[in-house]
Amino acid sequence: MDTETKPRAALLASLPFVKLLTLSLTAAVVLSLTAPAAEAVQVVQPSLTIDCSFTGYAGDLCEQTSRAWATRKNVNLKIERKKLTSTEKLRKYSKLLGAGSPELDVFGVDITWPAVFHKHLLELKNYFPEAATRYIPLYIQNNTVNGRLLAIPFNVSVGMMYYRTDLLKKYGRTPPETWEELADTAAFIQEKERAAGNRELWGYVFQAKAYEGLTCNFLEWVGSYQGYPFIDDHGKVRINTSNVQTALQTALSWMGKITPPEVLNFAERDSHEFYRQGKAVFLRAWPSAWAEISMVPTGVLLIPKGTSRGTHSSTLGGWSLAISKYSRHPQLAADLLQTLTGLEAQTQLALTGGGSPSLSILYDRPEILKAAPHHPLMMSLLRNALLRPSKITRADYPEVSQEIWTEVHKVLAREQTPLVAISKMHEKLEERSTRWKK
Repeated sequence: MDTETKPRAALLASLPFVKLLTLSLTAAVVLSLTAPAAEAVQVVQPSLTIDCSFTGYAGDLCEQTSRAWATRKNVNLKIERKKLTSTEKLRKYSKLLGAGSPELDVFGVDITWPAVFHKHLLELKNYFPEAATRYIPLYIQNNTVNGRLLAIPFNVSVGMMYYRTDLLKKYGRTPPETWEELADTAAFIQEKERAAGNRELWGYVFQAKAYEGLTCNFLEWVGSYQGYPFIDDHGKVRINTSNVQTALQTALSWMGKITPPEVLNFAERDSHEFYRQGKAVFLRAWPSAWAEISMVPTGVLLIPKGTSRGTHSSTLGGWSLAISKYSRHPQLAADLLQTLTGLEAQTQLALTGGGSPSLSILYDRPEILKAAPHHPLMMSLLRNALLRPSKITRADYPEVSQEIWTEVHKVLAREQTPLVAISKMHEKLEERSTRWKK
């Protein structure tokens, strides 16, 4: 620097604004070097909502597994567990999905709902490419609508018959194969026990309240007398047959004889409690009943045949998990679904006896088969399981089922004959069928 430049530099440095600028730049450099790195990038934690409103241990497992997953994945997870009936859940989900709301990401769907909600559910094939071989096939078949896989089975279920092993042994009776044999054994034990002072004992209880459970029972009666399907794959109504009439007449014959009038108000829990209190010889229920009735000496049977030439027919039940197509985080939701329907969670579900696993491979494991008496029967039951006509009737299914349970309930209450009920069901279903027929 020459002798003339030095005085100019000294002069500039002495000016107030230059001093201020220098101080500001220095402070900025110091702050940038000392500020925490975390403050530089603000990470937004994703939020997800799952409805774990399943009954019993299945609901507990859903909640516990989901919470552990959320901690691992650093997800802000909201878990709902409101005590709602299936009808109330259906109404709630219909409202949310119909509005295109992103409020709910993952939720349980009853066996009939994939077809009802098919327009609003996320396609899952890309997330579960091996679903067809990994899970029980009938559920994948049911949950696939128009070639789109819409739900993954979580807790599988099928109708079965529980019976008092101690009472059948006491009176030298063998487990029944047909409805006639069941009625005969039930009446015999009921009479003997009442004569011995057990006045409150009845032969057979099931779910006869006017709700979906009665439709499930009706389906089994009709199937056992080879009257299934009463709506075929082309949407044709075939309910006005002698087989359906025989099935209804058989059920009516139990009322007041081996079945108490109270069953007209029985849903699942009511029938379980009646049996648990030692008031029934036979109980038709789902596998989930085992956790509530296992303190009573109990065996498990296939649903009886209508005749020796009939078939053991069980209604397919259970719950699957689906993702709303309006979810803001479909990839995360699918990851949670994979965890809930994965090997660890499904093994836990099976070992508690509080549910039946959806993974086919688990039914080959001795520890699973020993966990609950119905597990060894599950594959036989599923081979003969009946699908409710939701895939063909779709959005109409809730109304179709209501028309069935309403008329069947009136028969059991002796408010109309089986013939009148069948005629009314046929007329109502035929009127609706113009929307389904292919």
